[in-house]
This record gives sequence, C-alpha cells and structure tokens, in this order.
Amino acid sequence: MVDRLKAATGAKAVALLQRGPDGFTPIDRTLRFDLDDVRPLLMDIPSARRLWFGHVAAAEGFSVFCMPVDVVEDKIVLLAFVDMPPELIAMGPIAMLQIAQDWGDSFKVVRDSIIVRKALTEYAEAHAAGPWSGDLPKPVSVNVSVRSLLDDNYVAAVEDAVARSGLNAA
Repeated sequence: MVDRLKAATGAKAVALLQRGPDGFTPIDRTLRFDLDDVRPLLMDIPSARRLWFGHVAAAEGFSVFCMPVDVVEDKIVLLAFVDMPPELIAMGPIAMLQIAQDWGDSFKVVRDSIIVRKALTEYAEAHAAGPWSGDLPKPVSVNVSVRSLLDDNYVAAVEDAVARSGLNAA
C-alpha cells in the first residue's frame, strides 16, 4: 500500500507507522523512508485528537505530513509522507480520501494484495528462522475485503505471494 500511496501522491517516501509508549515502529515503508531522519520531526506530533486532520513538520531540506489511520488506546497508527507536494498537503486528509475514492474497489484489491504478500513473506521468514523450521508451516489467515476475494487480480496476487514465499497452499 505504501508504494501505491507514494506513486499516487508524488511523495519522496511513505511509511505506515505505529506510535506507542516506546516511540514509533514502522508497519510498512517504502525503500527511501528513513525513520532515523524523520524521527525528530515525528516527536512534535500532537495528541491523537488534534492530529486527526493531519500534521506537517519541517526541517532543513524536507518536510513530513502525518495523517492518522487508526487510534486504539494509547497507540496511533499513522501515514507519514516525506516531501509530499505542497498542494496535496494543503488539502490534508481530503487528498487521501480522494485517492481511495478515485481508485474505488481497485484500492482495496491493491491494499489487500500488498497485505497478503507482506504477511506471507514475513511468516515464511519467521518460520524458517525459528526452532520449528523442520516442521510444516501452520495455516495462515489474513483478513481482507470481500471485494478482494471476488477479484481475479487479487486471486492472482495471492497465488504469486504463496509461490514466492515457498509456503504450501494446501
């Protein structure tokens, strides 16, 4: 999903981050997103209630636009866009909602395809590195949109993700 958002917005880099009591943790990020570079700017992010319409922080040479995706107890999940075009920053969350609306169901399919690929890749890596690597992998469940399940592109993406991960689809 972050790669698609980067392409759609023209940002230099994008990350999906979780902020908890111990700071920020990347959930997903584009290759050029460097958490260490943007961390000082992220520390100025206001409370979840004030963040809802987005927050922009700037330092010499770059800016970060943050927009919350979810708030659960003391954790905030947010999207962070590095050097997003100023005209999109001015529109704030409306721009993000417009992207999802313009893409329609294909947004859900792309999002879910990325989620299942990431889930299977990380599961396969964890299984191979763990003490149970000699055992058969356990079943994996990933929650996705019903619309994705009905889309041939999603089915193809799942088949590709299973093949690339080396997991048995049985």
